[in-house]
Amino acid sequence: RVVAVDVDAAKLDQARHNAAIYGVLDKIDFVHDDAIAVLRRATADVVFLSPPWGGPSYGDDFDARVIRVGAADGVELVALARKAATRVAYFLPRTLSGASVEALAAAAGAASVEVESNYLNNKLKA
Repeated sequence: RVVAVDVDAAKLDQARHNAAIYGVLDKIDFVHDDAIAVLRRATADVVFLSPPWGGPSYGDDFDARVIRVGAADGVELVALARKAATRVAYFLPRTLSGASVEALAAAAGAASVEVESNYLNNKLKA
């Protein structure tokens, strides 16, 4: 079972709509709540993080350790996700360096990290 959490009800409505289109609406619980609060009490197989990180205006010097999600910074966000699940996936800006990802993982207590980049027509997309 998948649990989708967002503090923005409109985003949850969009996610519900997309889930219905793809025929998976009955496999997802949509929770309108603060993700940090949910992570503090959650137990899961996998946590997928996709917090707002500033959109197109972020720069090459973006540091995921200082991202803010409510009262939590990037390190606390990953640490909470790691407490909830042994596997954590994190969607981050494509300009983020591997060294920055490693620093975030290390600061959150992760022993290892894997970085995946997605290309379309030889252009980095994610």
